[in-house]
Amino acid sequence: MSDGCSAQYKSRQPLTDLSYGILDFGFPSERHFYGSRHGKGPSDGAGAAVKSFVRRGVLGQKAVVNNAQDFFNYAQKLEKDEEHSKRTLFLVDDIDRNRPDRTNTKTLVGTRKIQCAKTVEKNKISTRNLSCFCEPCLKDTDHPCENSAYVEGWVTQDLEGVGRGCGGGRTRGGHGRVRTRGGHGTARTRGGRGRARTRGGHGRLLTRGGHGTARTRGGRGRARITGTCIGGDRF
Repeated sequence: MSDGCSAQYKSRQPLTDLSYGILDFGFPSERHFYGSRHGKGPSDGAGAAVKSFVRRGVLGQKAVVNNAQDFFNYAQKLEKDEEHSKRTLFLVDDIDRNRPDRTNTKTLVGTRKIQCAKTVEKNKISTRNLSCFCEPCLKDTDHPCENSAYVEGWVTQDLEGVGRGCGGGRTRGGHGRVRTRGGHGTARTRGGRGRARTRGGHGRLLTRGGHGTARTRGGRGRARITGTCIGGDRF
């Protein structure tokens, strides 16, 4: 069970890892996603206590945190081993981030509508609109789902495919023009003759209304235009 944030747990990388369930663990996995702002539990509270403690230490100039090791060293002050209260921290430093075989995948369209996903094979998963825990679904039998009036059938999704990042562009109304090139650029124009471009990096820009023109090139640029901007203003 997981939070349903489309930019995190339902993005292409976690779903790619889900497709490797049999290869990684020897058995398939299922993930069920809560709706927005739901699904918080004890682990979220425990994590919030640690992060809040370290944040106060940084703001109070008691700690300098540049990496996971610095965070771990300072957060160890919160460890407890009492009769009714125990908190133990572990530093995980053997993470394999060099995984070229798992980076050439694409983002699924409409991830916000997906509430359930499971392993099929490498770079392939099955998804459906809602989670169900009736007996046929739990046992993964050929019998129809008892809640088929609401729960759609499983759909196999192919994650293979290389693009130039996860750029997205939208135009609404008027003669909007949007371009995204590389990176995780997001560009939106709403109304008027808005024109927006993002090139490289994690650029994000929004134009709303009027004849606004905004551009970001490289880096993590972010630009917004609200109202009417005449001419080719650059950001």
